[in-house]
Amino acid sequence: MFFKSIYKYSQLHFVFSLTVAFFTAKAQNNFIPLDDHNIRYESRIAMQKDAAELSCSGSFVTIYFTGTNMSAVLKDADTANYYNIIIDEKDISKVHTDTIKKNYLLASGLKSTKHKIQLFKRTEWFMGKTSFYGFETLPTTAVLKALPQPKRKIEFYGNSITCGYAIDDSSNDSWHGYFENNYLTYGAITARQFKAQYHCIARSGIGIILSWQPLIMPEMYDRLDPTDSSSKWDFKKYS
Repeated sequence: MFFKSIYKYSQLHFVFSLTVAFFTAKAQNNFIPLDDHNIRYESRIAMQKDAAELSCSGSFVTIYFTGTNMSAVLKDADTANYYNIIIDEKDISKVHTDTIKKNYLLASGLKSTKHKIQLFKRTEWFMGKTSFYGFETLPTTAVLKALPQPKRKIEFYGNSITCGYAIDDSSNDSWHGYFENNYLTYGAITARQFKAQYHCIARSGIGIILSWQPLIMPEMYDRLDPTDSSSKWDFKKYS
């Protein structure tokens, strides 16, 4: 009976030790909040108290670091949004965001050298906003100072061709967010080619006096939040 009790105690102690180790390791991760001065934002992004709202096509967040691992904490208003993960401006993968706030692994197993990661919104604003809360990484990761913004600025106003509607669909003209990719549009490519800051104010089907939906460009062009007529963009921020 004595040895049975010792065995049960050992099992419990082992499980308890594993649990403590798991939560200790989890707690040691380094969280980089959305207002960290080393995070760089591009596009019209509404900064809320606890999250940055990514709405417009081509909105993106950039961070520089030395390390092997980086994640982002995100929550989507819908399930139609997709993002490109761009590592060191060459390795690109895609992530699908969900309506549950959670940690999305952007990169792992990198060489422990300097890296640049961008989280780039492929999809347009009518597919919903994404709340970005910050980055999370290993305690050994060193966040680096963000490089200065490019001096050149370029801004595109347009419709589906400017959004990148169905640009990845070679067999159809699908509305599904999976096939939309603003990163490959003429606007985004032009901005990268000329090393310019990039803003994209667009909506598939929108027109100047008539649209495929009620909203027309004269009603949308000066909004910070395209879904809110009372939300106004400050043009002094990007002239």
